[in-house]
Amino acid sequence: MSSIKSSIKNTKPKISTYFVVNEATGLPIFEDEDGKQLTGEIQLVGRHSKQFIDYVSEISEKNEKSDYKEILKRCIVGWTDNGFFEKQFSEEALNELLNDVELDWLHAQLLQHIYNKVNFF
Repeated sequence: MSSIKSSIKNTKPKISTYFVVNEATGLPIFEDEDGKQLTGEIQLVGRHSKQFIDYVSEISEKNEKSDYKEILKRCIVGWTDNGFFEKQFSEEALNELLNDVELDWLHAQLLQHIYNKVNFF
């Protein structure tokens, strides 16, 4: 029994990669001028991560409501791509992504990914 408790205690959430694709087809969404498919990979931590838990603790102490953009800001830890994103990952580029209303569909998909525990264990 103690080995089970030990393995559970030592289980830590991992970083998960979200592949930006059309949810219906599973294919990349965009192409460049030459027809090359542009793919984006976003690295995230989930709701069991220190970043997420710290945010929830902060807003609980202040008795505030959660802000989905702040959740994404704290949980997106990087991205890699072949041209899908216009800039390399940085705090400024992340803020631009989160403030782009045309990407609300992506924000929703990322939140679903963050809340799905299976993506991180």
